[in-house]
Amino acid sequence: MKKIFTLLFFIVFVAVVGKYVMKEQEQIIKLQSSNMEVLIVHDGNQSSLGVRAFQSILEEEGVPFSFIKNQKLITMDPKKLSRTKPALLYPDGSDSYIDQDTAFWMKKYIQGGGHLLSVYDVGTKDIKGRYRLNGGVLDKLIGVRTIRYKERKEKAFIDGAISFETVETASYFGIPKGKIDANGTLVGYMYGQLNYPYADNCLLDRSLKVYLWGTRKDGTRIPLMVHKGLGDGSILYVNLPLAYLKGNSDDLWARSVLRTFLFKMVKIPHIVSAPYGRGGLVINWHIDSDIELIVQPWFLANGYYDHRLKYSIHITAGPDCDVPGDKQGFDADGKGKEIVKALLPYGIIGSHGGWAHNWFAQNVEDKKFSGEVIQTYINKNNQALEKITGYPITEYSAPDGIFPQPLSTHILKDLNMTSYYYPGDTGSAPNRTFYQEEMVSKDIIAFPVMTFNKYASLAELQRAHYSRKDTEELLKDLINYSIKNRTVRLFYSHPYDIYEGIYQDEVKSFLAYAIEKHEKGDLIVETMSYFRAFLLRLIATKKQFLWHKNTLRIQLENRNGFKEMVLALPKYYQGKRLTVKEKIDEDESYYYVPVDTNETNISLDFHYGG
Repeated sequence: MKKIFTLLFFIVFVAVVGKYVMKEQEQIIKLQSSNMEVLIVHDGNQSSLGVRAFQSILEEEGVPFSFIKNQKLITMDPKKLSRTKPALLYPDGSDSYIDQDTAFWMKKYIQGGGHLLSVYDVGTKDIKGRYRLNGGVLDKLIGVRTIRYKERKEKAFIDGAISFETVETASYFGIPKGKIDANGTLVGYMYGQLNYPYADNCLLDRSLKVYLWGTRKDGTRIPLMVHKGLGDGSILYVNLPLAYLKGNSDDLWARSVLRTFLFKMVKIPHIVSAPYGRGGLVINWHIDSDIELIVQPWFLANGYYDHRLKYSIHITAGPDCDVPGDKQGFDADGKGKEIVKALLPYGIIGSHGGWAHNWFAQNVEDKKFSGEVIQTYINKNNQALEKITGYPITEYSAPDGIFPQPLSTHILKDLNMTSYYYPGDTGSAPNRTFYQEEMVSKDIIAFPVMTFNKYASLAELQRAHYSRKDTEELLKDLINYSIKNRTVRLFYSHPYDIYEGIYQDEVKSFLAYAIEKHEKGDLIVETMSYFRAFLLRLIATKKQFLWHKNTLRIQLENRNGFKEMVLALPKYYQGKRLTVKEKIDEDESYYYVPVDTNETNISLDFHYGG
C-alpha cells in the first residue's frame, strides 16, 4: 500500500512539475516570438506594487507589454530579444536583488539595441535583502553609484527638493509648467516646493546626461535622472521610487517617465491615450451657493458657455451652504431650477458634494459624518439634480476637495457614479488612482486637477497676485500642453471666481483659444464622462504588435469597437522607415493612423523599408 501511495505521489509530482516546465517554456517561446512589446521585469512576485503600478499606466497609455521573471529573462539571447522587445522596465521595489549575471546580460542587450529603465533600488540589495556595501550591481553599467550605504548608513536615503536641469528638460519629460517654479523645482497644490525620497548617490561618469537633480542640505547636487547611450541602445536610471509614488496618489512622476522613455527615447508603437489622438481638456465648473443665481445668467449672457465646447458642470443642489437653514445655497430644485435647465445643452450636470457645500465639506473633514451619512447626502444631491436633468448623475467633485480615500470612491461606486474631480495625482492625466498602494477602482476614473504652482482655481491665483497677463498665459499653456503631449487634463474653477474677479477677459480669451484649437481639430473639450468612456475602452482593447520581415502587423480586439482610437507608429524601426500611402498626422517621431471603426476585430499591416 505504501509503495502504491509513493508511486502515485511521484506520478502527480512529475505531472505538476512537467506542467510547470511546459508553461515556463511556452512563455519563453512567446517572448522570443515576433510580438513587439515592452517587458516589465520582476523578481518572481508579479503582484508587487512596482509591477501593478507600471502595468496600470501602460494599460492606460495603450502600450503592449508582458511580464517576465528576471532569472528567466537572462536565459534568452539578449541581442535577438532586443529586436522585438526594445524596452525593459525594472520598477522600484520589484528587483532590488539581481545578480552579476544580469548586469552582464543587460550590457549585451543594450549594446544590441535594447533600452533599459532602471528605477530607484534595482540591484542595490544582496540575496538576503541587505543593502550592498560596495554599491549596486548596475553601478558600472549605469555610471552612477546608486547606493552608498557603507559610507552614509542611515543617511543613504534622504528627502529633498527636486529640480530639472532646465525648464526645457521639464517640458521634454511632459511636466506641465504649473508643476514647476521658475527654477524648474517641483511644486504641489497648497504645499509649494515638494520634497521627495531619493538615494544619496553620486556620478561615476561625469560625462553622463543628467536631467533631474536633488540637493543635499549642504547644497551638493544629487543625480536623480541619468541617461546613458551604450552601443545601439541606452539606459535611463531614475533615482525616485516611481511605483511607490504612484501607489500613494502621485501618478504624474511614473506616468511622465514612462511616456518619455517609451515614446521619445525608445519610440514604441502604441495606441494614443486621448480620443482621436488629440489634446483633451475638461473644463469643470463648480456651482455651490446662491451667488450663482446671479452669476450663471451672466455667464450665459456673456458667452462663457459655448455650444462648441462641452463642460462638466457640478452643482451643490441644496438650499443651504454654511449651516442648515441659512438659505444661502443654490437651491437647484427651487430658485435654481430654471438655470439648471438652461445649462443642460452645454455638457453634463454632475454632483458637487452633499446638499450644503461648506457644511458638508467641514463635517467630512472633521470626520463627523460616517460613510453612511456621506452617502445619504450625496444621494440626496443626486436625486434633486436627476429630477431636473432626466438622466442619472454620474460625475462628482468634492466640496473643498475633501475626498477621503478609499471611502469616497466606494461610495461613488454604490451610487453608480463613474468619475470625479480629484485633488490627488495633481497635474496628471485621468487614471485609475492608487491609494495606500492599492488601485481604488478599476472603472471609476479620477480626474486630477491641474495646478498652477500651489494654486488651482482663479480665486486662488488672484489672492496670490498673479497678473492678468501671467494668468492668461498659464491657461493657454494648459491647452498647448495638452495638444503637444496628446493627453487629457482638467481645469477647474468657480464661475463666481470670474464674475467677482479680475480675470474676466483672460478667461474669455482662454475659451476663445480652446474653440480655435477645437475647430482646427487639435483639441477636444469634453466632459469627464466622455473621456472616461474612451479610457475604459482603450484599457479593454486587446492588442498585438507583430514584427516580421520589415512588416509591423497590428491586431486589435474589442467588443465595443475602436471608435476615436489612433495608432502611434514610429517613423523608423530597425533602421527602416515606415512607408505611408497618404498624408496623415505626424510629428518628429511618429505617424498617427486613425482606426476609428465599430468593427470588433481588425488587422493592419504597415511596411518598413529603404
